[in-house]
Amino acid sequence: MPKIPLMIDLTHRNITIIGGGKMAERRVSSLLPSCQQITIISPNVTNHLKELIDEYPLTWLPRYYQLGDVIDADVIIIATDDATINQQIKQDAPRHAWINAVSQADQGDIDFPATIQRGKFQLAIYTGGASPMLAKKVKHDLAKQFPDSYEDYISFLYQMRKHIKQSDISKQKKHELLKQLVEEPILDPTRQQQLFKKITKQL
Repeated sequence: MPKIPLMIDLTHRNITIIGGGKMAERRVSSLLPSCQQITIISPNVTNHLKELIDEYPLTWLPRYYQLGDVIDADVIIIATDDATINQQIKQDAPRHAWINAVSQADQGDIDFPATIQRGKFQLAIYTGGASPMLAKKVKHDLAKQFPDSYEDYISFLYQMRKHIKQSDISKQKKHELLKQLVEEPILDPTRQQQLFKKITKQL
């Protein structure tokens, strides 16, 4: 079945990751720092993953998977290369839990797309597991199109939108001003301030 893109808050969800290799490391890196109720089950972990465990309040169980390990999990990330264990974890998973099968995208409920984040602005690139290399290439190309300065630009748009929405001008005028804001990216802080003054005079 095709999957749909979805933004979700996992801040207070229990996340269990079985595996301690590079893929587990990537999943933890993508979940931090917003998600910290993370349990990692693996006898060994990568050096960088160990650094993350030491830096953040993560739980590491240095052993192999056992029955009952996922009973309280809301999200289960299967990141081992043992097909038998992977299948067992799926069978043990509670019905409410979402499963991410790292090595077999079609075997899970959710996937982690390649992402670009600039503050509140996020882009996700997903190929359904068909070509992770293509997703990586597209991410690299888009990262040049949307530089780091977009983070401040998005914050500027957010503040401007609040000002416009709270004003007493007509809905049509609000729409026109909001459209004007995004006609071209204004990444220079000085130009942003100039536009801010120009628009606030119309409110």
